[in-house]
Amino acid sequence: MKTILEKLFRTYWKEICMYFYGLCHDMTLSEDLSSEVFLEAVRSIPSFQGNSSVRTWLYGIARNRWYLHLRKKKTQIQTYSLNDLLNDPMDPNTEEYPYVQEWMEHLVSQENQTAQKVFHMRMDGYSFYEISVACNLTENSARVIWHRIKTKLQQQYRKEETL
Repeated sequence: MKTILEKLFRTYWKEICMYFYGLCHDMTLSEDLSSEVFLEAVRSIPSFQGNSSVRTWLYGIARNRWYLHLRKKKTQIQTYSLNDLLNDPMDPNTEEYPYVQEWMEHLVSQENQTAQKVFHMRMDGYSFYEISVACNLTENSARVIWHRIKTKLQQQYRKEETL
């Protein structure tokens, strides 16, 4: 049994890995997902009936792994931090970090109420759809407002750094 699994792994590893790479363009993720495919194959080999080729069977497992990955990814909430907004890593333990946060909040407070709400909701991880419903906007408008505020903060931050 061990030699069969080793042969399967040697024969199909690269092919399965490239399948995932074509989907996600991330080699590390491709390798992780490929490993999961072969683990699942080991677990389910007793139920393999031979109605299809081994290659087709492995691709079926790979496809299911990919869908599972997408479902998990969809349920993860992305939140933003000061470092994400300013594209300039800053240690949160430094003395100036709270001042930069305060400065950022001051700039946002100068925006209209809708823009402030879009900004704060996005920072808290809300999707553009959820923001559009809460603010009575289209999703595209919410994206544009978010992008404008983010760009403004980045530009202002660059100006402050050069002083």
